Amino acid sequence: MSSKEYCIETGKTVDEAVDKAIKNLACSRADVEVEIIDKGKKGFLGIFSSPVTVRVSLQGGLSKVKTIIQDILVLMDIDGQVFEAKEGKINILRIYTAGYDGLLIGRGGKTLNALQHVVSRMARKSGIRLPFYIRVGDYKQQQGKSHAR
Repeated sequence: MSSKEYCIETGKTVDEAVDKAIKNLACSRADVEVEIIDKGKKGFLGIFSSPVTVRVSLQGGLSKVKTIIQDILVLMDIDGQVFEAKEGKINILRIYTAGYDGLLIGRGGKTLNALQHVVSRMARKSGIRLPFYIRVGDYKQQQGKSHAR
């Protein structure tokens, strides 16, 4: 599999453009999501026509982010599990640990924010361009309840 997470290709038809992108990504059609950027134009007798443009993305970007977080937990010598969730269009990665929540959250959530930043940068370097948030336990929900009081 390629190290790229997505590919933008053009072709006369959507299928042709998708096939080019799949060859470029070295994967199968079942492993990708297709987004049509420009439908193109037929033109008159082939004159003034414009090609179809598609963005083909590999699925599983979130699982790679999950692996990054698990690797960081191992390096920090923290036993924990990471679970994927989706709330609307937002991807959530929840970290559950046994007694290390405070260490991961930090004072005022600063460590959690730093972890979010580092993981986001590592994901972008790997070519993963999808929005996600890291949650430790129920910290954000508890924080919202305490501010409401």
